[in-house]
Formats: sequence, C-alpha cells, structure tokens
Amino acid sequence: MHGLDSINTILRKHVDYRSRSLNLIGSEVPPSPTVRRYLTTDFVCRYANYNDDPKVRIYRGMKYITELELVTHDLVEELFNAKFVDLRPLGGESADAGVIMAFTKPGDTVIETGPGYGGQMAATRIQGTTPHSAAPPLTRGLFNVEYWPYDIKTHQIDVEKASEMVRKKKPSLLIMGRAQILFPPEPVKEIKEVAEEVGACLAYDASHVFGLMAGKQFPNPLDDGADVLMGSHTKTFPGPQGGMALTNSEETYYQMQGGKGGRFCGAIICNYHFNRIAALAVALAEMKQYGEAYARQIVKNSQALGKAMHELGFKVLYPELGFSRTHMIVVDVTEFGGGSKQARLLEESNIFVDSQSIPMDLVKGTSGSGLRMGTQESTRTSMKEKDMAEVAQFLKAVIIDHEDPKAVADAVAKFKSQFNRFAFSFDDGVNPYEPFY
Repeated sequence: MHGLDSINTILRKHVDYRSRSLNLIGSEVPPSPTVRRYLTTDFVCRYANYNDDPKVRIYRGMKYITELELVTHDLVEELFNAKFVDLRPLGGESADAGVIMAFTKPGDTVIETGPGYGGQMAATRIQGTTPHSAAPPLTRGLFNVEYWPYDIKTHQIDVEKASEMVRKKKPSLLIMGRAQILFPPEPVKEIKEVAEEVGACLAYDASHVFGLMAGKQFPNPLDDGADVLMGSHTKTFPGPQGGMALTNSEETYYQMQGGKGGRFCGAIICNYHFNRIAALAVALAEMKQYGEAYARQIVKNSQALGKAMHELGFKVLYPELGFSRTHMIVVDVTEFGGGSKQARLLEESNIFVDSQSIPMDLVKGTSGSGLRMGTQESTRTSMKEKDMAEVAQFLKAVIIDHEDPKAVADAVAKFKSQFNRFAFSFDDGVNPYEPFY
C-alpha cells in the first residue's frame, strides 16, 4: 500500500534528479520558493468565480480575494501596459481557446504560425487536425486554418506575402507569436494595418516572451497595435502555472467575455484556482524588481550558447544574425539523425532539450530535424556567458563525440552542483531544488 512515505520518496528522487540535470527546455523556468509558498494559502480551497467584473463575485466571503485580485491586475497592467486583464485561463491553451472562440464563428478563417517556425498552432489543435490533438469530432473542421508565410533568411513573417494572404482569405482572427521565436521585433504594426482593412482581430500569443517583455528585452505587441495579448505565464516569466489575456480595448474585453455578464471561455473556465493568483502577484512583484537584469542575462546566455556551439561544429541557425535575441537557440541536427533521436540521447545524459521542426524541414518535406534550447532556467540558477561554453561541451560530448551517456551525466551533475542557487529573485542564493516537504 502506498502512503505518505512513498509519495515523499518519489518527490525527493525527482528534486535530486533535477538538481543533477541540465534543463534547456525552452518552456520551463522554476519559480522562487517565495512564489511557491503562496500556492499553499487558504485560497487553495476557495471558489472565486465572477462573470465579467472581478469586483462582483458569485460566491460569498470573497472580500479579500477580490482585493488581492485587483492588486494583481494592477501589477499586470503596470508591467504589460494593459488596461483590461483576465487572469482566469488555467494555461496558454485555455487563453488561446477563449480568444479563438470569442472572435470566430463556424466557417471562419484563422491565420496562425505553422510548423517549421515554431507555431503554437492553437486553432489547429482546437479543431483536431494535429497528430497530438484530443479535440472531439464536434470541433473538427470548425474553421479554416491558414499558416503565415515566413522568410527563411530572417525567421520572420514575410509581410508582403502575409498581407496578400489576409486580403485574399479575409480571416476573422490573426494569431501571431510562436514557440520558436529568435529575433524581435515581429511585424505587429504592419500586420495590424492589413488586419484593419479586413476587420480582423489581431491576437498575439506571448507565452514564450512574457518574461522578456517584463524585463524590457522584447517589445510589447499591445504597444504596436495588437488587440489581445494572451498566453501562459510560465516559460520565461517565472510564475506559477497559469495563463492570462490582456487588452487595451473595453469592447475587445467584453467580446472575450461573451458580452457583459458573460464568462471568459464560456463553460471552459469556472473555478480558476485562486491560489495561483496569489503566487502570480508575488512573481509580478519579483519581476518589477529583478526582471530587467534577468531578461538581459537570458539574452546574453542564449547568444553565448549559440556562439559556443557554432564554434564546436554545430549547425546553429542564423549565425549571421547573432543566433538569438531571446531565450532560445535552434540547432539543425539532421546529420546526427534528427531532433527526436538526439533529445533521447541527451536525456540519458541528464540534459533536457526540445525536439522541433525547423524552417528547412518545410523545404525538404521532412520534420523534426532540429533541437530548441532555452537558457532561462540556466540563467535563473546563476549561470553566465562563460558557463555556456561548458554547456556546449556537454552537448558536443553526446551528439558529436558519442561519449558514454552515464559518464556525461556524472560530469553534468558535478558541473550543475555549482549552480544550484537562485538568482534574480526574492530568494537569491537559495537552492531551487531543495525539498520543502
């Protein structure tokens, strides 16, 4: 029979495993112990439902829940320059789903980023036309999905071709932002102009760059004309799991609610787990204080990792552009058997990366030829540019030199022991992998 001891044993094994591993996943960053503590308040068991106005609650006893939510809204508005805030999405997918449902009807066209350039493919997932989608048959074929045309030389939307597509297809919703974003700014202003021509809503999924935006290393799409800013606040932004949707338009805000008296995402979100709002408030306050230094170091580390890998013989994309100006780099590993194979080998060495398609896959008719690597967790745990050279050596040992994964894992553990301390947080110096149970 399993009990508390077996649960704690598994958890301790997990934190020990993570403390000895090098995490380069592009969508994860550990929140500070202070943020984590706020996940365990009395809010954990409260239902904080409201319709369109957080000051008007459905349940009783919400006086201080309302007060805290409004404080959290103020912090979001300050960091992201947004007048209207909804923090109820439980993640990026539910934020995307709510926006898609609000601004489309059956038969409409949606344009979003497809594979090859790191598309989140939210609309594609909703209607069940990706291999990993769990969408029910009812939603399949709900709307027509088109993908933005990109310039392979710049990793950016081809504005001329995109504008032609929008005028021809007359979509009701345009979605920018993606999971493989290397070089800001994206052409939000230019796409907004053509969106207005056809009466389309322009939404930007900022899941991957909320932390960089808070740290002023990535431009705010709302400032450039985007109607909605949405996504998860857990990738570069070191908050709890969850999502949000932001706008500067009162009309847009109420359309997301289904009109005045509505509820975000309709029946998708009811109980939105208010304990995470308290933790998010702390993370927002933390980013006000440390965000700029944190985001600057992330970009420096990404550029240093790209340069170090390039010098070791890896095909890191876009060396002529400096590899990256965000939290990630992308590497073509076609000659080594593709992304999935190398991601599995690296995991055996306690190094975690993402396997992804890259732009050349679209040209060759292949998929999954690349690895995406993010530097935000390394940065959060005190690594600097010089340390990226050692990280690159570990990657070379596995991918190019075919060294024994066990030997590499031991070397990774020894290296990682120097960096098991938080930086850019209310808990600088604290071990992020220390068990707290």
